[in-house]
Amino acid sequence: MRTSSFPGSAPLAALIAVIALLPAPVAVPAAVSEPALPAGRLRLFDAPIPGDARREGTHLAAYGLAPPAERTHPETFTGRGFTGRAPPGAHWKPDIGRSYLAYTMETPDAIERAERGQSFVIMVTLTDAAYARGTTADSFPTAFETETRRTTRGRFRLVDIAATPRATAGNRCVDYAVRMEERDDPDLPGAELVIETRGVACLEASSTFIVNAFYSERRPKGAPTMVDATLREQGEMFLRNLIVHPKRAR
Repeated sequence: MRTSSFPGSAPLAALIAVIALLPAPVAVPAAVSEPALPAGRLRLFDAPIPGDARREGTHLAAYGLAPPAERTHPETFTGRGFTGRAPPGAHWKPDIGRSYLAYTMETPDAIERAERGQSFVIMVTLTDAAYARGTTADSFPTAFETETRRTTRGRFRLVDIAATPRATAGNRCVDYAVRMEERDDPDLPGAELVIETRGVACLEASSTFIVNAFYSERRPKGAPTMVDATLREQGEMFLRNLIVHPKRAR
């Protein structure tokens, strides 16, 4: 599967929340003032986010510079500046848009949950790189957090965010975890929703776009997570299998 040219861009919250997967650019959003939590304190899907040791251990698998020709698996996909593999299992439905490739679960249970406002998506998307072009490897995580706050607006509220550098020095790459709340979805009147996201983002070598890959759950507030150990590992495997050509220090 080959992705197309991916010219578009959309905020993280909009990409996650639109189940029809039709992201659109937004105008200048309102800032959010909540402070970031240290990575060690933030839990997603009722479990801690992966620690530094795990990121170090998977770094070469996630961001080795093997050319696309070396990836011959039939489920391999290729886009501008990255290659990867579809998440394991036959229950994933791919959806390709102008600026994203998404996988949603196509099982009776997942379809029933989606009707109640609970869904899970695995996605890779290209987003605007303007905020990151002047960054260094050390300042990129802060810039990513600031941009996420800046572009979280309207019916979305940023609760927690933690972004940390990838292991290899010089890359503009981060691991991140985000928790948001959503209200006033027109399809779910009165519902309060929680969005939890774990992903990686890199400024691509050309400095023209950010490659952002993540897995995310959206669910009614108070509802138990549907992300068990198996589903979480499928999301982590998707992130580990992603190969990005990141902007490096000269």
